[in-house]
Amino acid sequence: MGVIAVVGSPGTGKKTVARALASRMRLDYLDLNEVAIGKGAAVGREGGEYIISTSRLRKILLPIIKGRRLILSGHLLPSVLKREDAELAILLRCAPEVLEVRLAARGYSEAKIRENVAAEVLGVVAAEAIKVFGVDKVSEHDTTNRSVEETVDEIIEVLQGEAPLNRPSIDWLSVVAEKCLLQKYFP
Repeated sequence: MGVIAVVGSPGTGKKTVARALASRMRLDYLDLNEVAIGKGAAVGREGGEYIISTSRLRKILLPIIKGRRLILSGHLLPSVLKREDAELAILLRCAPEVLEVRLAARGYSEAKIRENVAAEVLGVVAAEAIKVFGVDKVSEHDTTNRSVEETVDEIIEVLQGEAPLNRPSIDWLSVVAEKCLLQKYFP
């Protein structure tokens, strides 16, 4: 047993779900962004956002997680961890139109909303997670219009072997194309 990595595009519910999952499972929780900023992996700022050295962050993170079973969240996890570092990767997804509302509520700029929604439509974090952890270690969970509790219940069933791994299958690109929203997210 080891690290359960919670990954997904910004706004999919990583921190909220990961904290609730850690609480329910009585495990420690770490936010990768907090570790990066607090321990010196942030190497600069651009447009109000931190620039993170993923190689530096890996060197900082490995001694912290070694030998521990914990929940770790962050969209950069596929750039920091390797397959053997994680027991399982929980991939959170969210429908583009709902994600857009969530990011706007956080005060993201229109450009940042479009960038993050486009990444979710294209499955950028999903592809990175599958590439790094392998499809057999990635369980995909749709947080669209679902409560945190429903999502956590589903994840716990997978972790306890009561439900099969949710193989990555969400295709937002087809959904967006069917709704004629491609121009909106890819101007």
